[in-house]
Amino acid sequence: GSEQNQELTHLKNSIASAKSVTQARKIALAPTDEAIDALKNARFIMPFSDDLLVAETRLSEARSRILVASSQEQVADEFSGMMLAGLDDDSAVRASAGSTSCNYSSGEVIAIVVGLILGIIPGLILLFVLC
Repeated sequence: GSEQNQELTHLKNSIASAKSVTQARKIALAPTDEAIDALKNARFIMPFSDDLLVAETRLSEARSRILVASSQEQVADEFSGMMLAGLDDDSAVRASAGSTSCNYSSGEVIAIVVGLILGIIPGLILLFVLC
């Protein structure tokens, strides 16, 4: 919903306005790493979930792009780009907010819950990445 988008938009703006590229990376990587940790924890519960493996791979690739970004704006763009990720549609849970509709498999729901337990931002990242 709009509250989640506001939180992520605020985080993106904080990344873009960081005093240095190193600080921007630090701001972007903290919740990204927590989201990856949430996916790893969820994979212990559902070790054969391809959806979780794909999401972890996508986040790891996004993390790599954040690490090589050459400006605060580029770090913010890469962080924002993670939110545009979309996985397949054969999911068990369906959720919608406004005009956006998302489908989540059981494994994805577990990953989102673990992410929310770790913190609101990692959970929100997973909500968007897994959508």
